[in-house]
Amino acid sequence: MTITGPKVKDFTGPSGRISVEVIANPTFELLNSLFVWTAHQNPEYDAEYAVGETWFQGVEAAASPRLRGLLERFVGVEDLWIGLVGYGLGVSPDLTPEALVDHLRTADAVEVRRDLIVVGCAHCKTDAPDDLALRAARGEAAAIAMVTALEECKMSKGIGRLLEMEPADTVALIADTVEAFDREVFHGGGGVSEVLERDAAHKRQLARTMEPAQLVEVATNGVTFTMLPDVDGIVLIPAIVTRPWVTITETGRRRVFCYPVAEEHLLADPDAPPSYLVAAYRALGDERRLRLLRILSEGPISLAEVTERVGIAKSTVHHHLSILRQAGLVRITVGADKEYSLRRDVVTEVGRMLAGFLTEK
Repeated sequence: MTITGPKVKDFTGPSGRISVEVIANPTFELLNSLFVWTAHQNPEYDAEYAVGETWFQGVEAAASPRLRGLLERFVGVEDLWIGLVGYGLGVSPDLTPEALVDHLRTADAVEVRRDLIVVGCAHCKTDAPDDLALRAARGEAAAIAMVTALEECKMSKGIGRLLEMEPADTVALIADTVEAFDREVFHGGGGVSEVLERDAAHKRQLARTMEPAQLVEVATNGVTFTMLPDVDGIVLIPAIVTRPWVTITETGRRRVFCYPVAEEHLLADPDAPPSYLVAAYRALGDERRLRLLRILSEGPISLAEVTERVGIAKSTVHHHLSILRQAGLVRITVGADKEYSLRRDVVTEVGRMLAGFLTEK
């Protein structure tokens, strides 16, 4: 998978092409919440989230000492929770927290460890033989040493800690943490279900007229990708707590994108215009930006080249290009030099999006 765009955590290996599902399930918001909390406790995990410090303070206040102790054991292997999103989706798209906990407690512990810790952790994805993952999941010291020594693995210490436990103890730790976090902090999701479903319903509507890759790009605000034949589907999951980040995992032959819920869907106002629509028309309402779009329509161009072409300050050009990119009208491709190009499909879609907003019920 080739990814370009802002604020992305990619927990997958290579990918491919495509049916699309949009799934709103609070259980996945619970798992994303576990990821955000444990990632925030890791000083090496540099990310800021729109929920802000108030959310973290709320978790701290609600969590018992036992739960805080459980959570601490996942610092350094926080990406496991993203892997569990894909794993849980493979069990059932309608999975409840209780059903997930029950499944973990009755499933084969070695297989769960293999799927979540070895294969499911993005940084351990290599061309290593599958039996290495299975042997590590069983607890074989030599295999664990090989897995945690992989150059691609940035969580080797955390993974090592979990693999050195008995398989059943590892899975029990995961199940206990999910159960306690749901009971003490998440409470089944409360009002998040309505928010998630509002956003998901909107993305399903867009899916009727958009190609899958275009829908992903719109939902994620700029993630572009090239699909390969080993993937036959995409799952889009709206997420609140991880905003503004996009997290990517997988289940079977499907890629899973947990994308940020749009700001307008956080509110219950049914008449609120979509933020991307407002941003697009605001960006288009400037003569200089329209001139830049005309130039970009001729093909990819660097900032220096477009600055020379229009004859205005580079900082001014960069400012206008940033507005166009944030509105989804311009793509940045990073290579030897950053190049800007027009997202023709989005330009074509803007009028259709406006028509959809004016007519949707």
